[in-house]
Amino acid sequence: MFVLIVVLIVILIFVIVAVCDHEEDRKAQERSDFRRDFNLELHDSHNWCGHKFQFDDKAKKFVIDGRLYNFSDFLGFEILYGNDVTTTVKTSTSSAIGRGLVGGALFGPIGAIAGAATAKKTVTSKPGPQVMVGANIYLKGNSVRMNASKFYNMPDGTNSEIVDAYKRFDAVYRDRFSSKQ
Repeated sequence: MFVLIVVLIVILIFVIVAVCDHEEDRKAQERSDFRRDFNLELHDSHNWCGHKFQFDDKAKKFVIDGRLYNFSDFLGFEILYGNDVTTTVKTSTSSAIGRGLVGGALFGPIGAIAGAATAKKTVTSKPGPQVMVGANIYLKGNSVRMNASKFYNMPDGTNSEIVDAYKRFDAVYRDRFSSKQ
């Protein structure tokens, strides 16, 4: 039995290694395809808010979701803010007890549960702090909307993916205008 478990673990390790190698090969092939198709060295790659971004500072080009742009195509970056909404649901305990008693008297234990479940509820929504909800990247002839995931929200309301993208595009913007002088 012990030998069987060890054999299964070894097989599982080989499968995991094979999958990881395949993923690395796929990424290397993708980089090679971009070099061949666009003659770029895309050394700076990011996945932000469901979009794939790659940059080549030497060639002054970038790729968003497989579409090639020049640094000069970049027009601006806008961070979108919204309020985080806190919703509270309160159930009236006296209503739940009363309805549960009536339901129990009429239909037994199932009626008691159903009666209590139909108790009066009060729903209140309260606006919370401002948080980043997305960003727009403005390009010549196109714009890209990034919708922020709450998973990446930090306690201060900022979104790490949006902040990273903003910093990177700020560098593109500075490079674009410094090279014109």
